Amino acid sequence: MTITKEKYVTISYSFSTPDGFLLGTSDRQGPLTFCAGSGDIISGLDQALAGVEEGENTKFVVSAADAYGLRDESLVAEMTATELGLDLEPKIGYRVEAQIGGRWRSALISEVTEGKVTVDANHPLAGVDLHFDCTVLGISDVAPVQESCGCGGGGCGCGSQGSADAEAQASSCGCGGGGSCGCH
Repeated sequence: MTITKEKYVTISYSFSTPDGFLLGTSDRQGPLTFCAGSGDIISGLDQALAGVEEGENTKFVVSAADAYGLRDESLVAEMTATELGLDLEPKIGYRVEAQIGGRWRSALISEVTEGKVTVDANHPLAGVDLHFDCTVLGISDVAPVQESCGCGGGGCGCGSQGSADAEAQASSCGCGGGGSCGCH
């Protein structure tokens, strides 16, 4: 089967920066499953995998523009700790909420100098081309069945349909039971 729009795809992968710094791998995070063409993944990855066959290995580069975007220097601002509302001493790497470009954004403190804090609301990978190595493990017309619940959105799939044993089944899926996973 070939990857086309609205197919459910599972890949093993690794991706890195142009200088070889490994950013992520399915060896650590497990295979990635997504719906092709749905916006579930960065557009460049989706486009590069279109037409690839099940079982095929492919290596490619996704440009920064088709990954996390180009850097936008208007999303970098210099402020005081007071303007940021910081109670603690600002440190490089802290994430803060800052008003940049007329709206509140999540930003990373990238520099601290006497009396000034530089914050950057760009995605950390903005401006970075990404090198991928992917193997297509499976392609399906049918959405995969969720194996565990996570209890983030109305149902753990424990199959109890409100039975007397629902709470025990709910507890086994990790949601804590008591109907919080939609089992009751």
